Amino acid sequence: MIADFDRKQIINIEGKQFFKFQIGIKELENFDAFEKLYIQESYPDTEIIRTVVLFGSDYTEISERTFSKIHDIVKIGFLLTRNGEMVLQTHSPEIFKEAIEHLYSYYFTR
Repeated sequence: MIADFDRKQIINIEGKQFFKFQIGIKELENFDAFEKLYIQESYPDTEIIRTVVLFGSDYTEISERTFSKIHDIVKIGFLLTRNGEMVLQTHSPEIFKEAIEHLYSYYFTR
């Protein structure tokens, strides 16, 4: 889970190896109790975003082509390839985008 207090969002994350992406998406459905008991109780005015982050893929995009078996591609927010490439899409949470920008600026602008 990541708290993005600037945007009043809580990002509730399920992480999986790439080949288990369908299981990860299915597991998002089990987050209700945790969100009601803890997140909504402690942060009542925040939006909760559920997303799956994946690792270990040879794909370099998050699209209907690479994930043809799912209908809601928005549930996949981040992909780390086997080669270490970090992949985001326009629907990825903004805090993910900021984190990657900070990593790049830290490691590549020195």
